[in-house]
Amino acid sequence: MPAELAIILDEYNDRLREFQADTDSAKKYLAGGGQRKAAADLDTAEVAAYAAPCSLIFNLDESISTS
Repeated sequence: MPAELAIILDEYNDRLREFQADTDSAKKYLAGGGQRKAAADLDTAEVAAYAAPCSLIFNLDESISTS
């Protein structure tokens, strides 16, 4: 497994455990953008856990710069 993938999977698993233990934290994390609420039939902790590595990827310099 590539090192980058291991980092992303670790982030997801860490956040999933964190958000499952504290669902209010997951709701606050998802409310950070304030644009939309997650669908009521989705697991809030799981959605927040998926959002965390997405944020990690989008905040990399490689994602921001074109050079």
